[in-house]
Amino acid sequence: MRDDCELEDLISSWTLDEADWRLLSNKAGATRLGFALLLKFFEVEARFPRELAELPAAVVGYVGRQVKVDPAELPGYDPGRASLNTILEELEKLERVRSIGLPADLLDDCSERLIAAWRARASALYPSDLRAMPGPVRLTLLAVLCWSRSSEITDSLVDLLIEVVHKIRTRAENRVEGELVRDLKRVRGKQGLLFALAEAAVEHPDHTVRAALFPVVSEATLRELVREAKANELVFQQRVRKVIRGSYSNHYRRMLPRLIEALEFRCSNTAYRPVMDALELLQRHLDAPGQQRCYHAGELVPIAGVVPEEWREAVVDELGRVERVPYELCVLRALREAIRRREIYVVGARRWRDADEDPPSSSATATCTTRRSASPLTRRRSWPTSKTASGKGSTDSSMRSALAAPAGCGSPPGTASRGSWSRRSTACPTRRT
Repeated sequence: MRDDCELEDLISSWTLDEADWRLLSNKAGATRLGFALLLKFFEVEARFPRELAELPAAVVGYVGRQVKVDPAELPGYDPGRASLNTILEELEKLERVRSIGLPADLLDDCSERLIAAWRARASALYPSDLRAMPGPVRLTLLAVLCWSRSSEITDSLVDLLIEVVHKIRTRAENRVEGELVRDLKRVRGKQGLLFALAEAAVEHPDHTVRAALFPVVSEATLRELVREAKANELVFQQRVRKVIRGSYSNHYRRMLPRLIEALEFRCSNTAYRPVMDALELLQRHLDAPGQQRCYHAGELVPIAGVVPEEWREAVVDELGRVERVPYELCVLRALREAIRRREIYVVGARRWRDADEDPPSSSATATCTTRRSASPLTRRRSWPTSKTASGKGSTDSSMRSALAAPAGCGSPPGTASRGSWSRRSTACPTRRT
C-alpha cells in the first residue's frame, strides 16, 4: 500500500458507512481510530496490517477526520495484547494451515515481489471469484495464500513469544515494586534509635524485650525499621523471581509444549549452542509429569549461557539439582534475547528467518527473478502422487500446472479475473465492487 493515495481512492475505499459507524458507537479515542483503520484495511487488503507503518499517513488522516480523533493518538492503540490465549489461538491457525501439506520450499524459485503480488491477488478475491477461475489458476492462488499465511502466522507466534516472556518479568517487577514502595517508609533518626536500644539493653540485660526496649523505641517503629531493611535489591530480586515463577507455573507454562513442537529453532553461532541444547532438553521432557520437580541427576543441563547469575540460587538447589520450572523460565528468557539478536532463527518464518537469507535491498526492483530455470514443481517430491499405467508415480497434472511459474513476468497466473490487477499492485488499493 503506497503513501500517495489519491483523494478518489480515499473516498471510495476508506469512507465509513452506516454499518461501520454502528461498530464504532461504543469506542473512543485511539481505540476508535485504530478500530476504524483495521476495519477498512481488512476490506481493502483482506488481512490486517502487520504494523502501523503499513497505514499511509493520508489514510490515517482521512479516517481520523471522520471519527474526530487526532492521528497522533494512533500509537496508543493496542488491538491485541500478548496473552496465553492469543498464543494458543495462533498455534491453532498454524496447525490448520500446515495440515494442507504444502512443501516448505514450494516457492523457492519465485521472487518475493512476485509472491507478494500473487498473495495480494488471492486475498482480494471472494470465494465465488475463485470458484469461477480455471483449476490451475485457482490452485496457484490458494497455494500461495496458504504458504504466505504459514510464514505470517509463524512470525506472529515469535512476536507473541517475545512479548509474553518480557511481559511475565515486567508485570512481576511492577507488582513487587508497588509492594516495596508501600513498605519503604523511611524512618528518621536511625542512629539515635540504635544508640537508645543499645543503652536500654545494656542497662536491663535481664528484662524481656517488651519491658526493656519497647519503652525506648515503640514496637511500630521497630517494625518500620525491619520493613525498610528488607526492601533492598537482593530481597527485591528474590521476590520478583517468586512472582515470575508463580505466574509462569500456574498459567503460562501451558504454552511451552505446543510452542516447542510448532516452531523449529536453528542457530549457526556456536556461542548460542547452550541455548539450543537447553531447548532440546526441554523437548525431551515435554511428556514428563508436572510433579517431577527436578531433572534427573544424570541429565546434562546447560547452565552457562542460559541461567543468569542472579537466577542460579533459584535454579540449582542446595543439593545441586536443577529445578525444572525456574530453568524453563531462564531458557525462554535466553531464547528471547537470542531471537531478538537474530542469532537464533525460526524455520518457516519470514521476518525471523535466518539473517543470512535476507535479500539485498536491490532485490526490491526484481519482479520475476528465479534462481533456476526449472519451474517450482518440476523437481518436487512431496506432493501426493498417482500411479500411471506404467506403475510410476506422477504428480497430479492440474497441481503441476497450477503452481508452475507464470509466463508473463510480474503478471498474475492465468487469465485476469474481475477487478483491476495493475491498480492493486501499483496504487492505493480500492475496494472491489
